[in-house]
Amino acid sequence: MGVRGFANQLLLPAGPLRESLARLTTVNHVVCNGRPVPLPAAVSSSVMRLIPASLHALNGDTTIAANEWSGNKQVHAIAGIGNPQRFFTSLKQLDFDPTEHCFADHHPFVETDLQFDDDLAIIMTEKDAVKIRCLPRTSNSWYLPVSANIEGELLTDVVATLKRLAAVNKEPE
Repeated sequence: MGVRGFANQLLLPAGPLRESLARLTTVNHVVCNGRPVPLPAAVSSSVMRLIPASLHALNGDTTIAANEWSGNKQVHAIAGIGNPQRFFTSLKQLDFDPTEHCFADHHPFVETDLQFDDDLAIIMTEKDAVKIRCLPRTSNSWYLPVSANIEGELLTDVVATLKRLAAVNKEPE
């Protein structure tokens, strides 16, 4: 949820939702990815933004900040995630010029998925790196981890809910 909102309001794989909109009647807080969406008045929300970290070599210990990348900014970008465009946009914001290679979410990568007719670097999501790491073509391949920055009252709401549940479940003395 967030940039795409509720889209077509359908569950995966027909739409972007993992749960039906009816689920909103049973929650008290929603984390929206990227930007807020309209929610029922009883539901508070926080915005989560994914912050790219440094690039990590897939087959080594090398880590480099994206702004220190000295190689060709034209790269192959591989994404087998639910919203690959978000990953490609992140690379563009880091001044890369990605040739986009979209795969279905949870794609079972094979060697031919990484075969290109050039020697450009390959940059992938951290989620995809776990599956690609064991494939033969890993030289000049990198992954871009992200961290979540959550704005809003999520922590306050979680603590208040835990205190409320602890008080309800407190055993009599």
